[in-house]
Formats: sequence, structure tokens, C-alpha cells
Amino acid sequence: MSREDKDALLQAAARCMVDHGVDKTRFHTDGMPTDEVMKAAEKACESKNPLPPWEMDRTNPESLDFAGRVVQCLRDKGVKKVEVYNDPNSPIVGASLGGPENDSESITKGLDFMDECEKEASKK
Repeated sequence: MSREDKDALLQAAARCMVDHGVDKTRFHTDGMPTDEVMKAAEKACESKNPLPPWEMDRTNPESLDFAGRVVQCLRDKGVKKVEVYNDPNSPIVGASLGGPENDSESITKGLDFMDECEKEASKK
């Protein structure tokens, strides 16, 4: 899926959030909305959010294996600070870059190789 395709999927959710008082493009000038406004908007717009890719969907029993293959690929390419992201409160399972110290080299290198490693992991 191209960046444009991903952006198009997110437009309906973003428009809904704006309609409910949360315009992320204005945070720097208007400040953050209150927690109450944010939670209400998230609840109202939940159905507009696209489903995660099947490989990363928590409900997919193979998602942990896929994430593990992506992480191993990234390590093989020299990314030092990378681990499987498996937060039970998140709808996705994936790779977390940078570790607790937010290692910028690992984040940059990981982002550079992420698409390639996801494609490689999906072939196994």
C-alpha cells in the first residue's frame, strides 16, 4: 500500500476528529484539547479508523510470529534497539524502535528498513 493509500484511509477518521473538536494540525497554535474532549472524539470516531493490516492485527494468531520475523530482519540489518511491540491495549502487534532511550540511530535505520523487512517477513 502506498503512502497516498494509507493517507486516504485515515482522512475519514481525521475529518471526524476535527468535527468533534480535535484538530491535530492546530495543536501547536491552539494547544491540546482537554482529555474529556479527546476521549469523546476518539469514541465518536472509532468506527472511522481503518483496521490494521492483517499481519499486525492482534486478533491474528500469527501476528506475534510476523512481528518477530520483522524484528529479526531489522537486527540483521544493524538496528540495535528494536523489539516486538505487544501492548494488550493496542490493536496492533509490531516492531518498536529506539528502546527506552529513544536511540535515534536505531529509529532512523529501522524506519529506513521497515518496509523491506515487512515484505521479507510476509514471504515466510
